[in-house]
Amino acid sequence: MGGSDSRCLRCGSTKSREVRIFDDPQSLSEAVAASNMPKEIADELEKRISSYNLRLQKPHSAESHSSQHVAAMMDATGDDGQLTLSSLSRSLERMDIHGTTAEKLIGQAEFEGRLIREGQDTWSWLQQSS
Repeated sequence: MGGSDSRCLRCGSTKSREVRIFDDPQSLSEAVAASNMPKEIADELEKRISSYNLRLQKPHSAESHSSQHVAAMMDATGDDGQLTLSSLSRSLERMDIHGTTAEKLIGQAEFEGRLIREGQDTWSWLQQSS
């Protein structure tokens, strides 16, 4: 007949499974844990790990957006040191920055103490001491 039947040495079962060889104990341990874990729990863990990884990436993205926002605000500041809503709106459009508005950025900068209102639609940068 050609092939040999594989049997479990403990129970004699002929239900065969794919056999894998692992190069290190860590890989073997992970494979055993994964095969012994109920599918529902494995799915839940996968969702939580994915969510955790996304949260880890967000601060980096937020920093990147923040630096883009500051760059747009600096770009919109005139030679006289004044920033206006219209100049910031144009700068955001020119730099292709979406997801915020000139009003929100200026409001946040005022709240953080970076800008002070000088007129109806005009702000000046406050000097930061180092």
